[in-house]
Parts: sequence; structure tokens; C-alpha cells
Amino acid sequence: LVNAERGIVLGKKSGLDSVRIKAEELGLDLPEERRADVLARVKELGTRKRGIVDDDEFRRLVDG
Repeated sequence: LVNAERGIVLGKKSGLDSVRIKAEELGLDLPEERRADVLARVKELGTRKRGIVDDDEFRRLVDG
């Protein structure tokens, strides 16, 4: 109705599906066996920042 875009937001309360969807959204190859590790790092970064993990930060977590 208001023509707003929807997107996945990552942070300390994210789950495995959010990580999977965000990786697909950004065209990143993230095998299932790595998702739990990336999720843990997303939660840690989100907690440390006290905010959301942006797309560039997420890319670095997936790559590193």
C-alpha cells in the first residue's frame, strides 16, 4: 500500500534463515555447514555495535 521495500535485517536476534536469505539476496555462496558460524559472528557483531549488521559487514563476515 505504501510502496515500501522489504529486506532482511541482521543483528543480535537473527536466526539461521535470516543469514541464508541475506546471503541469497546478496548473491553470496554460503554453504549450509558455515551458516551457524556466520550467524554466531553476526550476533556477536550486532551485540558489540548495539545495532544492525549492514550488507558490507555481512559480506566481510562471510568472506572471512
